[in-house]
Amino acid sequence: MLSHTNLLVNLFQQRDWVKLEVGMINIGIIPFFHSFGTTSCMNGSLFVGMPLLIYPKPPEVQLLCETIKKLEAPQKVLYPGVELLFKKLIDFVEEMGEEKFKEQYNMHEKLKFASQGAGPLHEYVRIPFEKVFCTIRPGYGLTETSPVVSSSPFWGPNKPRKIGLPIPGTDIIIVPANDFDAGPICDGTPERNNFGIEHTGEICVSGPQVMLGYKGEQEEQEDNLKSWNGKRWLLTGDIGF
Repeated sequence: MLSHTNLLVNLFQQRDWVKLEVGMINIGIIPFFHSFGTTSCMNGSLFVGMPLLIYPKPPEVQLLCETIKKLEAPQKVLYPGVELLFKKLIDFVEEMGEEKFKEQYNMHEKLKFASQGAGPLHEYVRIPFEKVFCTIRPGYGLTETSPVVSSSPFWGPNKPRKIGLPIPGTDIIIVPANDFDAGPICDGTPERNNFGIEHTGEICVSGPQVMLGYKGEQEEQEDNLKSWNGKRWLLTGDIGF
């Protein structure tokens, strides 16, 4: 159950994380019934008054490139997507040939920002994409968190294979799997200065974007929403360090 406040506050949280420029247009390919599409495409565009190029389903890459080519300069493109969409685009470029692609289309000049979520971003996709287009800024979230929890800010350096920084107002802790009451594995104190992949545990999130609860699922709520240190935490079920 996501409240109006949950969804709205998630937009305010991301406002300073995303570098918007005059003349920018958002690409709406991700389904709006998915929380990523709802927030990053539909609600996000309405929130800042940014034009949104909407597709009812992912278009053929050639059609997307032709549409963007028709956009009047100095139109700049923001592309929220999943890894598969970026892979299809770079596969199209490689099949066509980079030089020929750049001669025929100007998407490499207009695509300025790309955000990625809903799964991991592999290097075999990221590296060739960024060589032709722009840096992909990965993020992390869940439907239960409206959905954004963390993101790589558009205005700073990007670190590959990371999920970025917690967006403003969001806390993240890593606790031992199946033992939330043990507290964080790492809290910066000498006793719990446990950084690194060998100290993996369950990712837990606290913030105003966390859902009200699961409708009618009392037992599931008790298992997934816990209190600790005066805050309400969502146990994500995801493993991290």
